[in-house]
Amino acid sequence: MPEYIHPPNDDPSQKLEGTMQKVSRVVALLGFGLMLSGLITYFSSSTNFSLPGEPVIPLQNITQAGGDPLSLLLMSTGILLFALLPLLRVILALWTYSSKKAWLNMLASFIVFLELLLSMHTGY
Repeated sequence: MPEYIHPPNDDPSQKLEGTMQKVSRVVALLGFGLMLSGLITYFSSSTNFSLPGEPVIPLQNITQAGGDPLSLLLMSTGILLFALLPLLRVILALWTYSSKKAWLNMLASFIVFLELLLSMHTGY
């Protein structure tokens, strides 16, 4: 009878996948909640609905308390969370692989991390 080999519980890729699923779930629920509350706030205000609506608030302006409506601030923050999710996942992979000393996987994660940073800096 063939024996099935089960990977050890200390396998970094299994630990990473489980943690990534939890982080993704939390960020997705938080982002969706912010976007939904922003939409509800928008419809409950006296603002007339139009398509296309106002553009998303840039990251630099989100941290500043400006004259932006609360609904737009909430929706922009939710969109920003969804946009930052890939970066969070790569940082988590870097952390997990470096703590387990899986050097090849850590190097691959570091290259992806640099590419993400470069793309955010250059705007591509």
